[in-house]
Amino acid sequence: MDECIDKGFVCDNPNESCSLRQCTACVDKAVAIFTSEEVVNWSQWESEKHEIRLKTGQWKNVQKLVKKAKEVSECELCDQFNYYFSKIFVSHVYHIRHQFVEYLKMKSGPECHAVIICDFSENYANKYSRAPQSTHFGASHQQSTLHTGVAYFNNKEKVLSFATVSDSYQHDPVAIWCYMKPVFKWLLADQPQLTSIHVFSDGPSTQYKNKTNFFLTSYYKDILDCEIESLTWNYFESGHGKGAADAIGGTLKRIADDSVNKGADI
Repeated sequence: MDECIDKGFVCDNPNESCSLRQCTACVDKAVAIFTSEEVVNWSQWESEKHEIRLKTGQWKNVQKLVKKAKEVSECELCDQFNYYFSKIFVSHVYHIRHQFVEYLKMKSGPECHAVIICDFSENYANKYSRAPQSTHFGASHQQSTLHTGVAYFNNKEKVLSFATVSDSYQHDPVAIWCYMKPVFKWLLADQPQLTSIHVFSDGPSTQYKNKTNFFLTSYYKDILDCEIESLTWNYFESGHGKGAADAIGGTLKRIADDSVNKGADI
C-alpha cells in the first residue's frame, strides 16, 4: 500500500507538499481503473441521525452507524476511490509516518525527558467464580474501568508499566487527570532529573482531544505542584493510537480471569 502511494499518487521523490496535495506536479495524479458504466454493488458503513424517545417522553437525536447498500457505475466508483485515496488517504499516511518518526525521536531524546503512551482499555466485566443465574442479566452486571500506560525514561534504565482500576465509568478529561496525576507525581519523585514529559495517546474528542484536557494540561504546574519546564500531550493519527499500553490491559484481564477460574471474585 505504501509503495502504491509513493508511485501512483505523488512525485518520484516526494516531499511534504506532495503528501499534503499541495505540489502542482502531482496534485492531480490519479489511478484510472475502470471506464465502463457497468453497475457495481457493495455495502458501506455510514453514520446516520436517528430520533429516539427517552423515558421522560422527550425525543433526542442520536448518531448511529448503519450498514447501507450502495449501487453506482464502475466509472463513478473509480472517481470516488481516487478522491478518497488521493485527497484523504495519502495525507493520512504522511501524518502517520511523520508522527512515528517524531515519537521515536522523543523516546531516544535527552535523559531529562520521559515519554508516556496511555490509553483506556475496554472495561473489564467483573466476574464471580460461582453465581446464580440472575446475576448474568440486567443491572447485576458490573464493570471496572482500566486506564493503562507505559512510561519510557530516556536514560534507558527503567520502563514503567502502570494501570488504574476504577469503579467509575467516566472516561472524560477530569477522570483522565485523576488517573494520571499519581503517575506524574511518582515519575517526578523517582526521576528528579526530569525537565519534560511527553504524553502520547489516541485522539477521541470525548476523552483526550478536547478543550477541557487542553485547559488542564496548560495548568499542569498547579495540578502537580511541580516546576518541570514542559508537559506536552500528543495525538496519534486516527486509527493508529495502539501501542504498548494496550498490552497492559490485556495482561491484567488475563490475570483477573485466571484468578476467577481459581475461585476468586472480582
